[in-house]
Amino acid sequence: EVVANGDKLAEVSPGVGGVIRKLHVNKGDKIEADAALATLESAELAAVQAAYFNANDQQKLAQVSFDREKRLWEQKITSEESYLAARRVLQEAEITQRTAAQALNSLGVKPGTGASVQVGTYTLRSPISGTIISRNAIVGQVISADAAMFVITDLAKVWVEVRLYPDDLDRVSLGEGATIYSNSNSENILGSVSQTVPNFDEKTRTAIAIVEVDTSDAKLSPGQFVEVDSICVSGARKGSSAIRTRKMAGIYRNRKECFRPHRSLDYRKNCNWGTYFRRPKWI
Repeated sequence: EVVANGDKLAEVSPGVGGVIRKLHVNKGDKIEADAALATLESAELAAVQAAYFNANDQQKLAQVSFDREKRLWEQKITSEESYLAARRVLQEAEITQRTAAQALNSLGVKPGTGASVQVGTYTLRSPISGTIISRNAIVGQVISADAAMFVITDLAKVWVEVRLYPDDLDRVSLGEGATIYSNSNSENILGSVSQTVPNFDEKTRTAIAIVEVDTSDAKLSPGQFVEVDSICVSGARKGSSAIRTRKMAGIYRNRKECFRPHRSLDYRKNCNWGTYFRRPKWI
């Protein structure tokens, strides 16, 4: 099965609960990083912003008071105790301001004190460039902080998940070539093994190898089913197996250091797994 490239995939959540007021993109749109996705209104965000504005004002007042006390202390008009007390108040105000600013940053909102800042209004932006493959949001919807509103991926390269049996997994190495067949492409598609996942499925007793495919010359999309025609295995021997899918567990023969399905085979049924194995009929 073709899936999105996990290294270039982003699931975007608002990080703060609120009401969706406007959607800027649709499913299938190609966008750049930092593009506006949606505009939300949030009471939670308004409270955090109010705390930041208050901390910012307190810091400014503390700075003015400290500057005054410092000037008087240098002129020997006020005591050192008053000067130190003003400095302590300033330090506490600065700590409060930084904490409030960090709270805003954690929500993905840049601190601002200008008149253009709309308290409680938040524009959700894309963290990466790519194509929107999922949009779970409508205008007026009340959304939670951890809700996945958008899924964005770069479709320049996709992954093909290939099922492997235990004795095949150790024989497939990273970087080895793979030939993929798709009904939507007249020619075979070339890819390379980028990852192997050694966790075996309890039902099929198979693991997954991930083949990365450049889609510049091949029209492959997440969710599409394809067939892996062959995987090149270094040091291959005739009669040894390379790829065996759940639908068709095959014995492969070596041809130019690549394994391909041997079509002249007998079938027998394994009742435990409910899949077909092939018994080789050597020619």
